[in-house]
Amino acid sequence: MDESNPTKFTYDYKDLNATKDEIFSRARNFLATNYGDTNEVLRVVDAKEGIIIGRGSSPWYIMTNSCSTEHNVKFAAKDNKARLQFELIQGAPAYSGCQGWAMPTEQGYQTIKSDFNAFSERLEQALKGEGKNSDFNNF
Repeated sequence: MDESNPTKFTYDYKDLNATKDEIFSRARNFLATNYGDTNEVLRVVDAKEGIIIGRGSSPWYIMTNSCSTEHNVKFAAKDNKARLQFELIQGAPAYSGCQGWAMPTEQGYQTIKSDFNAFSERLEQALKGEGKNSDFNNF
């Protein structure tokens, strides 16, 4: 990837019409259902502070090779607003099929960036109580 490309992606959410506790709970539940094994992903989950910190993996491909780049994920909730941040980690994880690549290719980078943007859009819906699981508790 082009070294001038940003490796940190920050998304701010405002006017959520919810308390810090509600926003935190919605984010925690969203992360739990959107990351495979949250025990492997989430490192810090502090409801009192409204903070979630973890590490995930982003897939990308070189021809038929399945590659991965790890990323840190941070989430902070406050009354009526929140922030999500992803940061790419240099170096290929042991399970990546592309061990010689410290960072993704330009095409891989664009795929990861697109995935982060889509994730952020879905999270924003969940934070507003509009996600696909928003009606789960309504019985």
